[in-house]
Amino acid sequence: MSSDLEIKALDGKIFIKFTGNVNLYNLNSIKEDLVSILESSNVIEIDFSSVQEFDSAACQFFISLQKYCDSKKIKLKLTGHSNTIISIFDTYGLIGFFRDKVHVSSDDKDNYKFSYGMKKFPKALR
Repeated sequence: MSSDLEIKALDGKIFIKFTGNVNLYNLNSIKEDLVSILESSNVIEIDFSSVQEFDSAACQFFISLQKYCDSKKIKLKLTGHSNTIISIFDTYGLIGFFRDKVHVSSDDKDNYKFSYGMKKFPKALR
């Protein structure tokens, strides 16, 4: 399964929703889609709620994307963190790096460590 992107512009913000898999096999097409819209807004919100697979290559891509957006003063906001995304971000200690609020049910909270990177960005988890 590949990843589909739904892109909408509203009130000066760009909203992107991923569906399916975000992985090494489709990152080139994702990159092409994102490059064409990155400079068109100061705020980009990416919804991961329908992502089923997210591998380490995708993780590296979004780290680079966050750094790029920081350098260009573009606010990158990640939302709808699926359990797949939370698990990967927790494993690599990226919850704090992306500086986004992550919503985890109290039942699932014990499944994650949420420790690495949280000293720098303690308000990322709620």
